[in-house]
Amino acid sequence: MIHIFFHQIIFDLVTVTGVASIFISIFLSKSYLSFKLLIICSNCLILSTLGVHHHK
Repeated sequence: MIHIFFHQIIFDLVTVTGVASIFISIFLSKSYLSFKLLIICSNCLILSTLGVHHHK
């Protein structure tokens, strides 16, 4: 139970950080925005993959 709760906190922090990074990147150059989105997408894919394997 505690581990699941901890995992949820981590997921929420990552999500908030990702969203914040997107909004911050919007105010910066477009090339940086696309670069940041690529990193965020790859991180989300890695985290979701690890999460699925972990819960199994």
